[in-house]
Amino acid sequence: RLASWTLVLDRPLSSKYEGVSFPDSLHGWVVSDRGDILASADGGVTWTQQATGMGFLRSLDFLDATHGFSGTLSGQLYRTNDAGVTWTNIAASLPKVPMGCWGGSSTNGR
Repeated sequence: RLASWTLVLDRPLSSKYEGVSFPDSLHGWVVSDRGDILASADGGVTWTQQATGMGFLRSLDFLDATHGFSGTLSGQLYRTNDAGVTWTNIAASLPKVPMGCWGGSSTNGR
């Protein structure tokens, strides 16, 4: 028997979603290649836009429901410590500024 899918976000885009992260069953985030970050606090049933215009976002990962990272193809690396309310570009604090960010995952005992 094949699994069934449920549409949870009917939002037409002129671009595409690039990354999704659900650190637990309720809290999730998705990023688009036009620089949007959307968040859900109810397992993906409803979504709110947290940020826009952040560049060509390509990667996303949350360590828990508060701490997350998202990166762009142009080398910006954003961090949030408040569940995505604010995002700070931390690329300049790295030993070497990245040329681009894509892919990413955390290993926190899950």
